Amino acid sequence: ILAQVLCLAMVAPKPPTNGEVEGLNLQAEEQLAKGRMLEAELESISAMKGQLLAQLEEQIREKVSTLTELNKYMEEQRAILRQQDELLAMVVPVLMARQEGREMDP
Repeated sequence: ILAQVLCLAMVAPKPPTNGEVEGLNLQAEEQLAKGRMLEAELESISAMKGQLLAQLEEQIREKVSTLTELNKYMEEQRAILRQQDELLAMVVPVLMARQEGREMDP
């Protein structure tokens, strides 16, 4: 029995020394400090992301507004061109007839 107890005592884990515990505590504190730094960086990145998204949304709103205004302008220009086409359709035959020496009612 004594041999078994001695054998178990040799194999059983030894409790850590004060130096080992202090070393583990230092490692844990370093890891905790690194974790806090990473958390602060993540918060900073998240804040920058929010700012960039807000800027992008504003730029998109400005572009959409500009495109809407441009589209309205283009519609107005198309209406003007249609009116000019209609006027030309009425005037050209009259001018052609006059050039040929015939009179036409406008």
